[in-house]
Amino acid sequence: MLRKFATFFSALVLTAGLGQPGDSTAGVPTDQIRATVDRVLMILKDPQLNSDDAKEARRTELSKAIFPRFDFEEIAKRSLGSEWRRRTASEQEEFIRLFTALLKDSYVDSIEFYRGDKIVYRRESQDCDYAYVGTKIITERGEQFAIDKDQY
Repeated sequence: MLRKFATFFSALVLTAGLGQPGDSTAGVPTDQIRATVDRVLMILKDPQLNSDDAKEARRTELSKAIFPRFDFEEIAKRSLGSEWRRRTASEQEEFIRLFTALLKDSYVDSIEFYRGDKIVYRRESQDCDYAYVGTKIITERGEQFAIDKDQY
């Protein structure tokens, strides 16, 4: 379960620079990531959103908190690499739509498993429009998982 959340969290951290235009002026990268993660944790801890009956409401709130941080079109383009230019405009649009739906479902599924491990923000760096926030997760058992770009 922690690995699923770590996968989501690493995507959030590593794509912080891919956010919507204007995001970089909202505050330092660590503050932006921390605010998003804090909002997600509040949603996950909200007793009104923790029942099976509230699943759709919880997922809607999680989506509102998370997805403004991602530029799904850019992520889709990068995932295809040089193959992107070989696709027609119609194929590109279809791929963005399908890829975005897949990522959104995957991210929400992953974070619903998280239940209280400690998140530590270690360092950040910026390069033009891109930012990196070094982060680790510490489990209740003391296990540590680094969420670092150097691991990928």
